[in-house]
Amino acid sequence: MLPSELARYKIIKNQYIVPLFAEVNEENLFIADSLIKCYEENVNKKILDLNNSIRELEFMANAFGYDFKLVRGLKSLLDRRIRLNDNVDENLIFEIRSQIFELSNKMYKGSVLNENERDKIFSIIAEKYKISKEKVEELFLSVYEDEMFIKGFESISPEELIKQYNLSLLQTILFKCKQLQITVDLTGHDMRLLLWSIKKLGLLYHAENNFNKINLIIDGPLSILKQTERYGTRIAKLIPLILSFKDWSIKAIIVKKFRKIKNFEKNYTLLISKNLASYFPKYEHKEITYDSEVEADLAKKLVTVGGEWQVIREPEPIISGSTIFIPDFALIKGDKKVYLEIVGFWTPDYLKRKLEKIKSLKGINLILAIDESLHEFKIDDVGNFNIIKYNKKVSSIDIIKILKKFE
Repeated sequence: MLPSELARYKIIKNQYIVPLFAEVNEENLFIADSLIKCYEENVNKKILDLNNSIRELEFMANAFGYDFKLVRGLKSLLDRRIRLNDNVDENLIFEIRSQIFELSNKMYKGSVLNENERDKIFSIIAEKYKISKEKVEELFLSVYEDEMFIKGFESISPEELIKQYNLSLLQTILFKCKQLQITVDLTGHDMRLLLWSIKKLGLLYHAENNFNKINLIIDGPLSILKQTERYGTRIAKLIPLILSFKDWSIKAIIVKKFRKIKNFEKNYTLLISKNLASYFPKYEHKEITYDSEVEADLAKKLVTVGGEWQVIREPEPIISGSTIFIPDFALIKGDKKVYLEIVGFWTPDYLKRKLEKIKSLKGINLILAIDESLHEFKIDDVGNFNIIKYNKKVSSIDIIKILKKFE
């Protein structure tokens, strides 16, 4: 993602928010290539040298009419691709700096040193540690970012940099969304990949089957009160996967707050579809690992104490009419199958929607484990499922007790 102050967009009809994506054209390729060369040419130089080169380039870009936010946005992505000197002895730096300050206080009563006095102290330290005076100065200044040396840079093509910028811009704007509606046309394999990716990221979602398409409603970061930043990062991880499918569309409700008017905010609609697919980088489908350790921890315990019950993690999604349900585990013994769903992160509104969806499922055995440390809750009608309340960790013993009912 980009720093929020670098997000580029325009408001249309006081209703729609339109990201200002960078086209892969000659002008943008030129500025991207110029920035990349700056980084390549400053390997083995100080951050200060790089920043001076960038400032000169920004001055030129401004003269040619480039958007300042675009140039800074590209720079922020390139900054993440540099490798600083990571072989510095921090203990030695601390020791040398301490002795420099001690000598300064002893010899010159802690007053501001002139160049000759400074050189004299550096020479004393250099002789003591059998290193050059220049090395002492380098170590002394190395705690300041501008004085750090760039030891490597992972280069990138100008076209790829522009596409990475567009993806980061979209992720940044969606960080301020209240709700995300996604429609994707998928094969069976891709459907499972998408649904399980959403599940593993711990997103609050509702999924419906519509012929060959999946309709998803995902609660946005601004719809929750806790872990907003962490939750927004999870959504950002999902976006590249959505953009990789052949047919997709995204509708998001974006909240914009107005600082000049206290407590005033307005909702805007963002619409984007596969028509803009060429603006974004290609994404290789990779398995997303679990954000939470609750499921992994429970899986180990169930295998240990489950006895004859076979534990299947990530079973196939259950589709009943338009309803799609993705349980965490399937527990099987003979012809008996019991599903286990863990609700580790939730809001009251999300839990209400989830319970309504589960009640619509017929003919399945289900155990629902809900983390009660997040909110207080009371369920009057449990329908055809069993509920376990837990705090931080799910008790495998509680699950085994319920499983005995089905034996």
